Amino acid sequence: MHRVLLAAGLALFLSGPAISGDIYFTSPRSGDWEVYRLSPEGQVENLTNRSGSTEWVYAAYPGELLILTNDGADCGRACYHMEMVDPETGEISRLGNTGIADTYMGRSPDGQRFVTALWREDRQHDLVIVDRTGAITDRLTEDAFKNTQADWSPDGRQIVFHSNRGGAFDLWMFDLESRAFTRLTRDPGNDDEQGFGGEGPARFSPDGSRLAWMHYSEDHWRVCLMSLPAGMDICIPQPEGGAEDSYPSWTPDGHVLFARSIGGGDRALLRFDPESGSVTELLGPEGDNYGPVTPPEG
Repeated sequence: MHRVLLAAGLALFLSGPAISGDIYFTSPRSGDWEVYRLSPEGQVENLTNRSGSTEWVYAAYPGELLILTNDGADCGRACYHMEMVDPETGEISRLGNTGIADTYMGRSPDGQRFVTALWREDRQHDLVIVDRTGAITDRLTEDAFKNTQADWSPDGRQIVFHSNRGGAFDLWMFDLESRAFTRLTRDPGNDDEQGFGGEGPARFSPDGSRLAWMHYSEDHWRVCLMSLPAGMDICIPQPEGGAEDSYPSWTPDGHVLFARSIGGGDRALLRFDPESGSVTELLGPEGDNYGPVTPPEG
Protein backbone atom coordinates (compact mmCIF):
# COMPACT_ATOMS: atom_id res chain seq x y z
CA MET A 1 0.00 0.00 0.00
CA HIS A 2 1.18 3.52 -0.79
CA ARG A 3 0.36 6.53 1.31
CA VAL A 4 -0.88 9.63 -0.55
CA LEU A 5 0.67 12.77 0.88
CA LEU A 6 -2.45 14.89 0.49
CA ALA A 7 -5.93 13.87 -0.48
CA ALA A 8 -6.62 14.18 -4.19
CA GLY A 9 -7.95 17.60 -4.99
CA LEU A 10 -6.54 19.18 -1.82
CA ALA A 11 -2.95 19.56 -2.99
CA LEU A 12 -1.73 23.09 -3.57
CA PHE A 13 -1.43 23.50 -7.36
CA LEU A 14 0.58 26.40 -8.72
CA SER A 15 1.01 27.47 -12.33
CA GLY A 16 3.83 29.02 -14.28
CA PRO A 17 7.62 28.58 -14.43
CA ALA A 18 9.23 28.42 -11.00
CA ILE A 19 12.72 27.11 -11.73
CA SER A 20 16.16 28.52 -11.07
CA GLY A 21 17.97 26.69 -13.89
CA ASP A 22 17.39 25.00 -17.22
CA ILE A 23 15.27 21.86 -17.49
CA TYR A 24 15.80 19.40 -20.34
CA PHE A 25 13.08 17.13 -21.72
CA THR A 26 12.02 14.99 -24.66
CA SER A 27 9.17 15.86 -27.00
CA PRO A 28 7.80 15.01 -30.48
CA ARG A 29 6.62 18.61 -30.91
CA SER A 30 8.71 19.06 -34.08
CA GLY A 31 7.55 15.79 -35.66
CA ASP A 32 10.54 13.77 -34.42
CA TRP A 33 11.41 12.83 -30.87
CA GLU A 34 14.06 15.35 -29.91
CA VAL A 35 15.67 16.96 -26.86
CA TYR A 36 14.59 20.43 -25.70
CA ARG A 37 15.60 22.98 -23.11
CA LEU A 38 13.13 24.91 -20.94
CA SER A 39 14.66 28.10 -19.55
CA PRO A 40 13.64 29.76 -16.25
CA GLU A 41 11.92 32.39 -18.40
CA GLY A 42 9.73 29.74 -20.01
CA GLN A 43 11.46 29.66 -23.41
CA VAL A 44 11.68 26.29 -25.21
CA GLU A 45 14.63 25.49 -27.48
CA ASN A 46 15.33 22.40 -29.63
CA LEU A 47 18.86 21.20 -28.82
CA THR A 48 19.27 18.24 -31.17
CA ASN A 49 17.51 19.23 -34.43
CA ARG A 50 18.02 15.88 -36.16
CA SER A 51 15.20 14.55 -38.32
CA GLY A 52 14.65 10.84 -38.82
CA SER A 53 15.90 9.73 -35.41
CA THR A 54 14.46 9.22 -31.94
CA GLU A 55 16.28 10.92 -29.07
CA TRP A 56 15.56 10.61 -25.36
CA VAL A 57 17.32 12.71 -22.74
CA TYR A 58 18.07 10.56 -19.71
CA ALA A 59 20.11 12.79 -17.43
CA ALA A 60 21.73 16.21 -17.18
CA TYR A 61 25.13 16.89 -15.66
CA PRO A 62 27.22 20.05 -15.46
CA GLY A 63 28.22 20.77 -19.05
CA GLU A 64 26.70 17.69 -20.70
CA LEU A 65 23.45 15.84 -21.33
CA LEU A 66 23.26 12.07 -21.59
CA ILE A 67 20.85 11.08 -24.35
CA LEU A 68 19.82 7.78 -25.90
CA THR A 69 19.40 7.81 -29.68
CA ASN A 70 17.72 5.37 -32.07
CA ASP A 71 18.70 6.43 -35.58
CA GLY A 72 17.41 3.33 -37.35
CA ALA A 73 20.76 1.52 -37.17
CA ASP A 74 20.29 -2.24 -37.06
CA CYS A 75 21.78 -3.91 -34.00
CA GLY A 76 19.65 -7.03 -34.25
CA ARG A 77 16.73 -5.61 -32.25
CA ALA A 78 15.33 -2.23 -31.30
CA CYS A 79 18.22 -0.52 -29.57
CA TYR A 80 19.68 2.82 -28.58
CA HIS A 81 23.12 4.38 -28.59
CA MET A 82 24.60 6.56 -25.87
CA GLU A 83 25.46 10.13 -26.82
CA MET A 84 26.54 13.27 -25.01
CA VAL A 85 25.23 16.72 -25.92
CA ASP A 86 26.97 19.97 -25.00
CA PRO A 87 24.00 22.13 -23.93
CA GLU A 88 25.82 25.34 -24.84
CA THR A 89 27.07 24.47 -28.34
CA GLY A 90 24.68 21.65 -29.27
CA GLU A 91 27.66 19.45 -30.23
CA ILE A 92 26.78 15.73 -30.07
CA SER A 93 29.33 12.96 -29.51
CA ARG A 94 28.62 9.22 -29.48
CA LEU A 95 29.98 7.06 -26.66
CA GLY A 96 31.07 4.02 -28.65
CA ASN A 97 28.79 1.80 -30.74
CA THR A 98 27.34 -0.46 -28.07
CA GLY A 99 23.64 -0.92 -28.85
CA ILE A 100 21.68 -0.89 -25.60
CA ALA A 101 18.21 -2.27 -24.96
CA ASP A 102 16.92 0.47 -22.70
CA THR A 103 16.17 4.18 -22.56
CA TYR A 104 17.18 4.22 -18.89
CA MET A 105 20.68 4.22 -17.50
CA GLY A 106 22.69 5.61 -14.62
CA ARG A 107 26.05 7.39 -14.47
CA SER A 108 28.72 6.70 -11.85
CA PRO A 109 29.54 9.58 -9.49
CA ASP A 110 32.88 10.16 -11.24
CA GLY A 111 31.14 10.44 -14.63
CA GLN A 112 33.30 7.79 -16.29
CA ARG A 113 30.98 4.75 -16.27
CA PHE A 114 27.35 3.97 -16.97
CA VAL A 115 25.01 1.16 -15.98
CA THR A 116 22.49 0.03 -18.58
CA ALA A 117 20.80 -3.04 -20.09
CA LEU A 118 21.88 -5.11 -23.10
CA TRP A 119 19.92 -7.65 -25.11
CA ARG A 120 20.75 -11.34 -24.84
CA GLU A 121 20.12 -14.00 -27.48
CA ASP A 122 17.12 -15.30 -25.48
CA ARG A 123 15.64 -11.75 -25.55
CA GLN A 124 16.25 -11.21 -21.86
CA HIS A 125 18.20 -8.23 -20.54
CA ASP A 126 21.46 -8.14 -18.61
CA LEU A 127 22.69 -5.18 -16.60
CA VAL A 128 26.20 -4.13 -17.57
CA ILE A 129 28.60 -1.32 -16.79
CA VAL A 130 30.20 0.42 -19.74
CA ASP A 131 32.86 3.13 -19.92
CA ARG A 132 32.78 6.29 -22.01
CA THR A 133 33.96 4.38 -25.09
CA GLY A 134 30.99 2.00 -24.79
CA ALA A 135 33.20 -0.93 -23.74
CA ILE A 136 31.71 -3.32 -21.19
CA THR A 137 33.72 -3.27 -17.94
CA ASP A 138 31.44 -5.37 -15.71
CA ARG A 139 28.37 -7.62 -15.99
CA LEU A 140 26.05 -7.31 -13.03
CA THR A 141 23.52 -9.94 -14.08
CA GLU A 142 23.80 -13.09 -16.19
CA ASP A 143 20.60 -14.94 -15.40
CA ALA A 144 17.20 -15.92 -16.77
CA PHE A 145 15.48 -12.63 -15.94
CA LYS A 146 14.77 -9.27 -17.51
CA ASN A 147 16.87 -6.65 -15.71
CA THR A 148 16.37 -3.08 -16.94
CA GLN A 149 15.83 0.60 -16.05
CA ALA A 150 18.89 1.07 -13.83
CA ASP A 151 20.09 4.08 -11.86
CA TRP A 152 23.37 4.52 -9.93
CA SER A 153 23.38 5.77 -6.33
CA PRO A 154 25.17 9.08 -5.59
CA ASP A 155 27.67 7.30 -3.29
CA GLY A 156 28.54 4.86 -6.09
CA ARG A 157 27.74 1.76 -4.02
CA GLN A 158 24.35 0.60 -5.28
CA ILE A 159 22.26 0.15 -8.42
CA VAL A 160 18.46 0.30 -8.39
CA PHE A 161 16.71 -1.49 -11.26
CA HIS A 162 13.50 -3.15 -12.51
CA SER A 163 13.42 -6.95 -12.71
CA ASN A 164 11.20 -10.04 -12.72
CA ARG A 165 13.76 -12.05 -10.74
CA GLY A 166 11.27 -12.49 -7.90
CA GLY A 167 8.56 -13.92 -10.16
CA ALA A 168 6.95 -10.54 -10.91
CA PHE A 169 8.39 -7.20 -11.98
CA ASP A 170 9.53 -5.10 -9.02
CA LEU A 171 12.25 -2.70 -7.97
CA TRP A 172 15.49 -4.29 -6.79
CA MET A 173 18.75 -3.00 -5.34
CA PHE A 174 22.17 -4.40 -6.29
CA ASP A 175 25.12 -3.82 -3.98
CA LEU A 176 28.30 -3.42 -6.04
CA GLU A 177 30.59 -4.58 -3.22
CA SER A 178 28.71 -7.63 -1.91
CA ARG A 179 27.01 -8.40 -5.27
CA ALA A 180 23.81 -9.03 -3.28
CA PHE A 181 20.26 -8.34 -4.49
CA THR A 182 17.53 -6.78 -2.31
CA ARG A 183 13.86 -6.57 -3.31
CA LEU A 184 12.33 -3.13 -2.64
CA THR A 185 8.70 -3.45 -3.79
CA ARG A 186 6.03 -6.13 -3.62
CA ASP A 187 2.52 -5.31 -4.85
CA PRO A 188 0.65 -8.29 -6.34
CA GLY A 189 -2.01 -5.93 -7.64
CA ASN A 190 0.16 -4.60 -10.45
CA ASP A 191 2.33 -7.60 -11.32
CA ASP A 192 0.74 -8.15 -14.73
CA GLU A 193 0.47 -4.53 -15.84
CA GLN A 194 1.16 -4.46 -19.60
CA GLY A 195 3.11 -7.69 -19.19
CA PHE A 196 6.04 -5.73 -17.82
CA GLY A 197 5.06 -5.00 -14.25
CA GLY A 198 3.94 -1.85 -12.50
CA GLU A 199 7.05 -0.72 -10.62
CA GLY A 200 9.72 1.53 -12.09
CA PRO A 201 11.80 3.10 -13.40
CA ALA A 202 13.29 4.63 -10.23
CA ARG A 203 15.70 7.52 -9.61
CA PHE A 204 17.89 8.23 -6.59
CA SER A 205 17.53 11.58 -4.81
CA PRO A 206 20.66 13.80 -4.80
CA ASP A 207 21.64 12.62 -1.30
CA GLY A 208 20.76 8.98 -2.01
CA SER A 209 18.24 8.76 0.84
CA ARG A 210 15.11 8.38 -1.31
CA LEU A 211 13.83 7.02 -4.59
CA ALA A 212 11.24 8.49 -6.92
CA TRP A 213 9.61 5.91 -9.14
CA MET A 214 6.63 5.08 -11.35
CA HIS A 215 4.01 2.91 -9.62
CA TYR A 216 0.92 1.45 -11.27
CA SER A 217 -2.12 1.54 -8.95
CA GLU A 218 -5.88 1.51 -9.47
CA ASP A 219 -5.65 1.54 -13.28
CA HIS A 220 -3.28 4.47 -13.63
CA TRP A 221 0.35 5.47 -13.15
CA ARG A 222 1.53 7.50 -10.18
CA VAL A 223 4.91 8.87 -9.14
CA CYS A 224 5.81 7.76 -5.62
CA LEU A 225 8.70 8.44 -3.24
CA MET A 226 10.39 5.85 -1.04
CA SER A 227 12.73 6.45 1.89
CA LEU A 228 15.70 4.07 1.90
CA PRO A 229 16.23 1.41 2.97
CA ALA A 230 12.73 0.47 1.80
CA GLY A 231 10.97 2.73 4.27
CA MET A 232 7.64 4.57 4.23
CA ASP A 233 6.62 5.94 0.85
CA ILE A 234 4.23 8.59 -0.42
CA CYS A 235 2.64 9.24 -3.79
CA ILE A 236 2.29 12.61 -5.47
CA PRO A 237 -1.34 13.80 -5.20
CA GLN A 238 -3.39 13.78 -8.38
CA PRO A 239 -6.43 15.86 -9.41
CA GLU A 240 -9.99 14.62 -9.11
CA GLY A 241 -10.67 12.15 -11.88
CA GLY A 242 -7.10 10.90 -11.88
CA ALA A 243 -4.12 11.38 -14.15
CA GLU A 244 -1.14 9.52 -15.56
CA ASP A 245 2.14 10.60 -13.92
CA SER A 246 5.47 9.39 -15.25
CA TYR A 247 9.24 9.75 -15.72
CA PRO A 248 10.34 11.31 -12.41
CA SER A 249 13.72 12.88 -11.67
CA TRP A 250 15.13 15.06 -8.90
CA THR A 251 16.23 18.68 -8.68
CA PRO A 252 19.33 19.61 -6.64
CA ASP A 253 17.10 20.97 -3.85
CA GLY A 254 15.13 17.73 -3.44
CA HIS A 255 12.05 18.49 -5.53
CA VAL A 256 10.69 15.97 -8.03
CA LEU A 257 10.16 16.71 -11.72
CA PHE A 258 7.67 14.57 -13.64
CA ALA A 259 5.28 14.48 -16.61
CA ARG A 260 1.47 14.39 -16.25
CA SER A 261 -1.28 13.52 -18.71
CA ILE A 262 -4.94 14.18 -17.88
CA GLY A 263 -7.71 12.39 -19.74
CA GLY A 264 -5.27 10.69 -22.09
CA GLY A 265 -4.03 14.02 -23.43
CA ASP A 266 -0.52 15.32 -24.00
CA ARG A 267 1.85 15.55 -21.06
CA ALA A 268 2.69 18.69 -19.10
CA LEU A 269 5.87 19.06 -17.02
CA LEU A 270 5.43 19.58 -13.27
CA ARG A 271 7.43 19.90 -10.08
CA PHE A 272 6.50 18.42 -6.69
CA ASP A 273 7.74 19.77 -3.35
CA PRO A 274 7.76 16.87 -0.83
CA GLU A 275 7.83 19.26 2.12
CA SER A 276 4.82 21.44 1.28
CA GLY A 277 2.95 19.01 -0.96
CA SER A 278 2.63 21.64 -3.69
CA VAL A 279 2.58 20.74 -7.38
CA THR A 280 3.76 23.41 -9.82
CA GLU A 281 3.20 23.34 -13.58
CA LEU A 282 6.41 24.28 -15.39
CA LEU A 283 5.32 23.71 -18.99
CA GLY A 284 1.85 23.08 -20.38
CA PRO A 285 0.89 19.95 -22.32
CA GLU A 286 1.17 21.49 -25.80
CA GLY A 287 3.67 19.44 -27.79
CA ASP A 288 3.59 16.41 -25.44
CA ASN A 289 6.54 16.53 -23.03
CA TYR A 290 8.42 13.68 -21.35
CA GLY A 291 11.24 12.92 -18.96
CA PRO A 292 12.24 16.29 -17.42
CA VAL A 293 15.76 16.43 -15.93
CA THR A 294 17.99 19.17 -14.55
CA PRO A 295 21.73 19.13 -13.69
CA PRO A 296 22.91 18.59 -10.11
CA GLU A 297 24.83 21.32 -8.36
CA GLY A 298 28.53 21.52 -9.12
